[in-house]
Amino acid sequence: MGIVTTESELVSAVAPARLYKTIALDYSNFFPKVLPNLVKSVEIIEGDGRPGAIKKFTIPEGYVNQKADVVDVNNYVYDYTIVEGNVLSDREDKMCNEYKLVVNLMEDASSRSHASTTPEAMLNS
Repeated sequence: MGIVTTESELVSAVAPARLYKTIALDYSNFFPKVLPNLVKSVEIIEGDGRPGAIKKFTIPEGYVNQKADVVDVNNYVYDYTIVEGNVLSDREDKMCNEYKLVVNLMEDASSRSHASTTPEAMLNS
């Protein structure tokens, strides 16, 4: 078994609380509108959005089920694991992702969001 980890970062002019709410909590409206060619729909198939909930993303290739592991509204952290779906290859057991926003105060007293994502793929031996 192996682990493949990647990391990406993004800086946004959108306030952290608003960006977190949109991406982590209002995903069923956000993703199909912003990425209609990649995400057809999103629905909760188990739970209520808190840790343990399972969301089904319908994508052109089929679907992806992701389980919410951490939903920390105060610290803008959302961790999830892709537990089933077409994005998992025969080599992958699961994919985990950490999404975290950091507030950056600017010289003009406005705030910016610094988003980092760290996906990990757990590979079969």
